[in-house]
Amino acid sequence: MQCLEPVTNRPTGQLILDYLTDSVIATKPNLPGVPYISPDSRKLVTLDRTTSGATLIVQEITTNGLMFSFDVKTTLNISDVTFYSSQSTHSYDIYASAQDKEDILFLNLLTGKVEIITGVGLFGQYMVTPASEALFVINGRSRTVNCEIGAVSHPSQIVWTTLKFH
Repeated sequence: MQCLEPVTNRPTGQLILDYLTDSVIATKPNLPGVPYISPDSRKLVTLDRTTSGATLIVQEITTNGLMFSFDVKTTLNISDVTFYSSQSTHSYDIYASAQDKEDILFLNLLTGKVEIITGVGLFGQYMVTPASEALFVINGRSRTVNCEIGAVSHPSQIVWTTLKFH
């Protein structure tokens, strides 16, 4: 969560708390934004939104505290960030969706490599929804189940892209 000063309404920066005692260990007032922790608790990604885009600040969580890895500046107005299991390491990568464009930003959290996936689409006729052991693709126009993808154990994240054939 991003904290704001009550009078000026400006971000207060990052506050680092001890997990067991809730005592403040350190502060980083020059690091505003919304923090996201990877599911394996190894990376802290802070999303700092500005009027000209966003910055993703990646830090590694170590026994000695937070260590800066890299930051990525983008002109995309990022609306949400989702961690996804990496296909190249035993860690996670990020998909960040744009609120005003048909683009998704992919960020490899190990290397810092960025890819922009274009033509994703803001709204379509299909929706994917999880169940306990399956995913359902629903046609919103006809209000019917288009297909079921079974044998999926507790699905929690979905990334949907479209391909343009030439």
